[in-house]
Amino acid sequence: MNKIKFSPRIEKTLVVAGCSHTQGTAYYKSINHPDTKRGKTTYEFASQQLKEKYKKERFTTQWLNKNLTWGGMLGNLLEVDNLLNFAFGGMGIDAIIRAIYNYGVRQSTFRNHLFVIQIPSTDRKEVLFLEGGNWIRTNAKTLAIQGEGDEWGFSDGDDDKKVYAVKYFDSNIYEIEGYTQLLHLQDYIESKGGQVRFIVKPFISINTNKKNEEDKYKQSIEDFNKISYHKEFTRTFNFIDVLKNLNIIDTENLLDYRKKYFGKKKAIWTLNADKTVIGDHHYNEDGNRCLADCIFDNIETQYSPIPLQNIVVKDEKEVMGKSLF
Repeated sequence: MNKIKFSPRIEKTLVVAGCSHTQGTAYYKSINHPDTKRGKTTYEFASQQLKEKYKKERFTTQWLNKNLTWGGMLGNLLEVDNLLNFAFGGMGIDAIIRAIYNYGVRQSTFRNHLFVIQIPSTDRKEVLFLEGGNWIRTNAKTLAIQGEGDEWGFSDGDDDKKVYAVKYFDSNIYEIEGYTQLLHLQDYIESKGGQVRFIVKPFISINTNKKNEEDKYKQSIEDFNKISYHKEFTRTFNFIDVLKNLNIIDTENLLDYRKKYFGKKKAIWTLNADKTVIGDHHYNEDGNRCLADCIFDNIETQYSPIPLQNIVVKDEKEVMGKSLF
């Protein structure tokens, strides 16, 4: 992982990307229903408590991005000239890659750009689904949830979606493919002169940690690897090698920043905890500030992946197999 360097001769640009934790969608009453008057587009805060806290009814995306998101706070710490937020609430890696590729077509170079990407759940792999005569772009996790229905009986579930969840969805395979996509994205950004960092925690964890879980992916891609004329160039990567080569920074010590920031006061870092949006566990302003400080201080500290465990079945029980090292 190369050290972050900026040229003082041209403008510095920070591009953050991720899901709702990065976009700040929890602050919106409805991100799909802005109000535009006299050429100015504003959005209503999600609650009366937020309106009272920030002494305003509505806000612009620019104000929210700069003042309340961890990306805006990180931009202040890095003293950047431009801040871009390519996050999409409820969406996954595909949306981030699409946004950055579209941006790349419009930019001749990524020189003096730093991309900091909060990795969303890889279960949010985009899928197309025909519903009511219309093609809906959703994600695998949403389809799986809708297929099962809910425990309170408000939804009975959907048999077609349930079949998808059982027959066409595997969390480990999607996770390995998702992180491999990010490795390709990292290479693309760096080839255009940019710099990139990824964060996994605190919002998700890497769940594929057993060799037999990776074996499912390898089996699914076996034909691709077998029939290639030039395997040395086209073969897929081992998951552990993907993780080692990704510029993932270590944010394990985020709790220390909360302790430092809140001191002896009770640590309250979510919208639910500070009672501004009851039931919403996205970070509030203080939580995002702690995260921004943590990212800034650890931007050169690379995450060390844990080797996959070799789990085997013996007497119908999963036990630790022979060491892989």
